[in-house]
Order: sequence, then C-alpha cells, then structure tokens
Amino acid sequence: MKHLKCYITLILLSLIGLQTLAVAKIQSTVELDKVVAIVNKQVISKTELDKQETLVRRNLALSKTPIPAKAQLRKQVLQSLINQTLEMQMAEKTGVAISDATTDNAIRNIAKRHQQTLSQFKKDLAKKGIEYPYYHQQIKYQLTLNQLLRQEVATRIYISDEEAENIMNSVAYQQQNHSQYHLEDILMALPDEPSSKEVAAARKKAAQIMAQAKKGKNFQELAVADSSGQEAFKGGDMGWRPLEELPEVFALKVKAMKKGEVAGPIRTPNGYHIIKLIDVKGMATTHYIDETHVRHILLIKNALYSDKQIKVKLAKMRKQIQKGADFAKLAEKNSQDPVSASKGGDLGWVKPGFLTPPFEKAMKSLKPGHMSQPVETKYGWHLIEVLGRKKVDDTKTFHKNQVKQMIYERKYDEKFQNWLQQMRQASYVKIVDPSLK
Repeated sequence: MKHLKCYITLILLSLIGLQTLAVAKIQSTVELDKVVAIVNKQVISKTELDKQETLVRRNLALSKTPIPAKAQLRKQVLQSLINQTLEMQMAEKTGVAISDATTDNAIRNIAKRHQQTLSQFKKDLAKKGIEYPYYHQQIKYQLTLNQLLRQEVATRIYISDEEAENIMNSVAYQQQNHSQYHLEDILMALPDEPSSKEVAAARKKAAQIMAQAKKGKNFQELAVADSSGQEAFKGGDMGWRPLEELPEVFALKVKAMKKGEVAGPIRTPNGYHIIKLIDVKGMATTHYIDETHVRHILLIKNALYSDKQIKVKLAKMRKQIQKGADFAKLAEKNSQDPVSASKGGDLGWVKPGFLTPPFEKAMKSLKPGHMSQPVETKYGWHLIEVLGRKKVDDTKTFHKNQVKQMIYERKYDEKFQNWLQQMRQASYVKIVDPSLK
C-alpha cells in the first residue's frame, strides 16, 4: 500500500531526502537541565532535539522549502520526536522488532538501487554529512514503523467492491474521468471542393504512407517529408489533446487504439489523415494484462527425496516429454498438486500476481509451447509448460483498483491520525522546556 511504503520510498528516491526524526535511546545519566520532554518513562534530550533540528533544516534547504522561524521549527521537530518515541514504544509493546541483519540487507538493496557497493554508499553518505550509524538507525526505525502501521492501521481498513463502484458510477467521478491523448498526424490535404481525381490521388498517397508506417518507418520522418499539416516540421506532433478537442473521427479511432499503434487513412473535410497514438494519460486509459495458460508437475521434498533427487526426477520427465511423452499423463501420474493433477497439471488461464513469484518469473520467461527446467518455490519443485498467452482488457478492474486505492488513502489518513491521537491520550507526555510548549 502506498502509505505503508512511503517512508521506504523516500529513502530509495534520495540519499539525503530523509524525514529524519530518529528516536535515540537516552541514557539514565542525562542531566535534568538537558531534558526537553518526557514520554512515559523515556526522555528526549536537548542534544537530540538540536541534532534533529539541524538535519531537518538541511533537508528543507536542499528541497528549497521555506524554513519557519526557529522557535516554531523546534516545536514542530519536538512534536515529531514525541510521536516517534510513542511509535517505537508501541512497537516494543506489540512485539514488532526489526533485526540488525534485516536492516543491513535493506541498506544493501538501497545501495544496489543506486548502483553502488555498500562501501561506496557509506562514503557517499559521509560526503553529505550523514553518519552511517545514524543512517542505519533511521532505516531500522522506518522498517519498524512500516511493520507497525501495517499491523495497527492497515489491517483495520476494508473497502468493498460496492463502495468503489458507487464512486465510479457517480456523476462527479465520471465528469472528472477524462483522458488526454498524445498524437502525431500526417495529412494529405484536399481543397474545399476536390475533384474525384484529386481525392483518388490523396487517398493513394495516404495508403502508401500508411503502408510504410506499418512496416516500421519513422513516423516523424514521414510527416516531415509528406504531411501538409501545420505540424509537419514538428514531426506531425499534435501534443496532448483531450477527446473533445479532437475531430470526431479521430476521437472514435483513438479510444480503441493502443499506444504506438497507427491508424488511417482517415477522411476528414480537409483531407486524409494518418495518426499515431504516442501515449495516453488519465483515468480512462484502457488497461490490458497478459494472461497465461500454464500447466505444471509438482514434486514435494520429503524425508525420502532430497532436492537433488527431485530435480533429477523432473529432469528425466522433461526429457521424456521432449521425446514425445504426454505431459498431461505424466502430471496425472506424478504431480503432487491435488488440485491440478487430475487435470493433467492444467492451472488454466492465470493473471499476473496469481502465482508465487519464482513460478511466475519462470513462466513469464517461457514462450508458448516451451517448458522450463525444474523450478523451486515454497511449495516444492515444478516443471512448467506454457500453453498460450493472450492480452485481456482489464480496464474495469484496473479503474476499480485505482478508486479503491483512492478510498484507502483517505481512510488510512483518518485512521492513522485517530490511532496516533489515541496513543498520545493514553500516554504520559510532558514538555519540560517552557519555550517548546
């Protein structure tokens, strides 16, 4: 979910764009005059607040965000530290814990995304004034909070299909649901009252250009060379246009076109057009998914057969099938998948995300009629064969999921704020420094 990942996403997008509001463990030796706030049995020190304020100021300056007056900023930073302290206390209370090993692995993945080794990544952080131990602490906090919010907030949100459909069917939603189309156009112009000969010549020329475009010749090059339109020297680029700004014959075409598709010749009062759909944006975008018809043979590891023995057995079956043996009969006889074995291992047409990731990854790499090597998943070892693949219009489900996400975000904000307020009300929070109240 978007909100559950937002903290990690901020880190992945920027080495220094952290919402750095860490909770440090304050030693019992902290002097009373250096304590700025007490949160249950934990204190927040002036040193910690100073450090956080410095980092927040740095991030605000880097993002060119206006910085409020010092007194107001310190109050804001302190409130954030109080909330984080409460969150970490709740994580400990509910048993949410992230190990150092998990944190180390997350940081390695972040470094990898930046195409750096861990050593290079640490050096890069140091150049930007970020100490690695502190950065490690931040990642651990973010991972902990991510898990805590999933447990305490996200699991309490339910959105029904009916709720999403009610919004989709509303007049307000439908009025806002407009797409824009990025088009390129080639025009074979005709005079106001063309002769039959002029019409025939324009139609013939347009057909020739259409044929070249379908063969893959650069559309913009064709536009510059032959188009009579005013955008000819821009490669025929019409830019982004809503449907209501397009000629009706264009609008009827583009709604059924896929990105990159060319259509024409299209007759209009001013001549023959060939159009290319470059891209579409907006909620009304047609959405397609690839469905795969797949079957498999599953063998499960047990006390009698090791991984190695199972792989050898599946490899032998694979050779038998390649020599003409019937996949379905071997599946019926050997597969330990109780659901598909009686169907010759057939799983039917499956949508993306329906199967376990290692299975799906292997399946996606196969062309129809091809068979995998033995593939391991949490269920066991599989021999996979793809029987077919097709594109399916998933637009309605896609839009419904977008609306559900919109509803989720709204509900999440409400529930998160309620959860945080309830937590503060049930806790002892005292701001010791009068200037921070």
